[in-house]
Amino acid sequence: MRHLRRLQNHRCAATGARLGKDAEVDHRVPLFRVWRDAEGAGRTWPALLTYWGVPNLQVINRSAHVEKCGVESAARARLRQAASPERNPSGFARTRALP
Repeated sequence: MRHLRRLQNHRCAATGARLGKDAEVDHRVPLFRVWRDAEGAGRTWPALLTYWGVPNLQVINRSAHVEKCGVESAARARLRQAASPERNPSGFARTRALP
């Protein structure tokens, strides 16, 4: 993480503020997007592994990371909902009634 901090001039990649002691490492391209896009594109493992390297990593302050994770979580939920069977208002998938 020290190397990434230096590369970013000790600035949060999300906000530009000075990095605090609570700063965390984050993937620039969220890994859930990597997997989803890879399935359709037929990407190979060597291509996928680049997303675990330094070019896809950044250091951001904890508060910015929490906010970014919330946005990504909502995006994942929308993708799951769009790909899943009909759901009722409670969010649970509808099932057949037992005989």
